[in-house]
Amino acid sequence: MNLNLIDQTELLRREHGRTLYEGAEGSVLCSPDGRTVFSDILDIPRLRTLLQALTPPQTDTFSVKSAQAADLVTELFGMTGRTDCAQWVYCRDAAPDFDRSIDIHPMPREDVPLAAPHYGLLGDCTEFFYEQSAAGRLFGLYEGGRLAGFIGLHHEGSMGMLEILPEFRRRGYGFALEAFLIDWHLQRGWVPWCHVIDGNDASTALQKKLGMTRADWPDIWVFRD
Repeated sequence: MNLNLIDQTELLRREHGRTLYEGAEGSVLCSPDGRTVFSDILDIPRLRTLLQALTPPQTDTFSVKSAQAADLVTELFGMTGRTDCAQWVYCRDAAPDFDRSIDIHPMPREDVPLAAPHYGLLGDCTEFFYEQSAAGRLFGLYEGGRLAGFIGLHHEGSMGMLEILPEFRRRGYGFALEAFLIDWHLQRGWVPWCHVIDGNDASTALQKKLGMTRADWPDIWVFRD
């Protein structure tokens, strides 16, 4: 298993993307709607040629594997935002042990307005949460019937949106949610993986506690604000 490329291999395996180019130097992929392009190519002149020829006109987000590639994308397409991440992958056959008596299940539509304001990374993510809830890709943790936290999958298949509501923190619920989602992946024969923004020490510590392995290469998101 190549940990550096697990995001791209899982993207294709789950049919969340299509190949625009594949060669000895790497690949260029895109999401089904063409709005996101992914590449692991480190040869910058070659990457320049391929992106100029293959990038769909509607693309507004790129995922690349080096700072030089991120700089190139910014130059070519006028991107205005950038998020540097580490890629973490779960390589074991069994999920981490967690308390399975905790009530974790797919989040119903009616809980989305409560959950969405607590997740600030995507701006107003209400519509995205509705989409993921309808697709069964957003999960809530409940205590006494009340929403205490949530986790889900991003469009490209990474685990994310992990949030514990303030009054329920420091009870191990973050660990339980991600362990649950790792187990959910393994039951489907998928490799669980996630991106952690550089400097997020709490999330980094959680990935280590769960037994996740950090890839050598970064994953850098470049986008148009």
